[in-house]
Amino acid sequence: LAGISQPQIWQGLSLNSKLLSKRKEMLFEHLWQTPIIPPSEAIRTERWKYLRYINDKDHEELYDLQVDPLEINNLIADPKHQKLISQLRRKLEDKVAGYLKDSIE
Repeated sequence: LAGISQPQIWQGLSLNSKLLSKRKEMLFEHLWQTPIIPPSEAIRTERWKYLRYINDKDHEELYDLQVDPLEINNLIADPKHQKLISQLRRKLEDKVAGYLKDSIE
């Protein structure tokens, strides 16, 4: 968006990328240790956002972005979403593991 070249060591795509608009899901990571924002990782689909905190992976959040775009109502404890949560958790773990594997090779 700033019109600068992406360094080779950075992962990911420009938010301007046409390839990005064809993706069905995206991985988001906030890895820095700061006093006001805990490190987190998330997977987002067109409808859902699943997030967990890296230092406390038991703290999770799930939002239905179609009905709650401001992410106010955390659905993580809702029994009817447990299968979806398991699927999104697995997708997130697979994506994170894939990036770790790529960075080691």
